Amino acid sequence: MYILLGILFELMQNDKITASTLSHKYEISKRSVYRYVDALSLSGIPVTTSLGKYGGISLIKKSIFDKSFFTTNELDKMLSLLQIQPNIDTKVLIAKLRSLKNE
Repeated sequence: MYILLGILFELMQNDKITASTLSHKYEISKRSVYRYVDALSLSGIPVTTSLGKYGGISLIKKSIFDKSFFTTNELDKMLSLLQIQPNIDTKVLIAKLRSLKNE
């Protein structure tokens, strides 16, 4: 679950990211990265992949997340997980999740 959320947050922060980058960061195979991307897609996250030298994984640009996508309980759990080892990247995500919770 941690890796799945991590990949989702990486996609939210970056315009495009490669499977190699994600596999290195989370210490999993590229094949596993694509399994997680498929899981995100099947759960309704608008993910796309592109091939080639400048390819990668990204969220569909004009998509909008429904604010009710995460329940309050799910937001609380994600905030708790992110606050265990905060760093510059997670501080931005924590702020975004808090804003979702307060809307």
